[in-house]
Amino acid sequence: MQTIADARQTHLEGKFYNQYQESWQTAEPMRFGTWQFDGLVVSGGLVRGQPTTEVPAPKATGGITLTSHPINNDTHGLRVVHARYGSQQKHTNFFELEFVCRNDCLSTPIQWHFKSKIAENAEAPAFPETATEGICHVEDDRLVMETAGTRTVKKLQSPYTHQYCLMEALSLAAPTDETVFSQIYDETAILAKQILSPFCEGVITTGGHRLFVRALSLTGPGTLPMLLVCNEYGQLIYTQNGFELYGLQSIRAK
Repeated sequence: MQTIADARQTHLEGKFYNQYQESWQTAEPMRFGTWQFDGLVVSGGLVRGQPTTEVPAPKATGGITLTSHPINNDTHGLRVVHARYGSQQKHTNFFELEFVCRNDCLSTPIQWHFKSKIAENAEAPAFPETATEGICHVEDDRLVMETAGTRTVKKLQSPYTHQYCLMEALSLAAPTDETVFSQIYDETAILAKQILSPFCEGVITTGGHRLFVRALSLTGPGTLPMLLVCNEYGQLIYTQNGFELYGLQSIRAK
């Protein structure tokens, strides 16, 4: 298993979306880049331990784009764009965040700016009373958030990360040991004692290809259990949280 330092020097080229589309291969060295995750929502379930006979086709729910760039030897920048479609795709929730993160195994955020809105598209104005914007930073084990003239301070136990920073960290290299941390979620909650645990690995066949994968679980108070799947290089390729899933569509150099 490669280390975080090794992962930040490795560029993997490939696609993963519903089925394995082409072989992952090592390409030219790179430290930073862009990860595009496409989102789906699936319905259906189990009936007495067996799959339902008819499972509706997954519906697109938007996507997440993570783009990182270097700042110095200790920190890097991370830009996140997340679009989540509404029921008719006319009311889309757009999130944009700009982080300064440490170069560690959790991509620990130091400070960030966030904004969100509900609109018909990314360029359209927000629907009334749906836009929000603010800045956050962490000091002395406290999360300080300023938005709309209001300053909020919450206790934050280290180690910690943010939900999107965790995705970026796992897109570089997945941990091989159990990791316990606090997670900042949607700027509204701090979820303590989150446990990221490797629990199985093996070879699956998808799209006519054999693919080695390693699965991890994310559990803890206030968290809907999440499945995270990484490829043989330790990079995140798939997440599932309830009926919502994201599959890695592409990686490209910065």
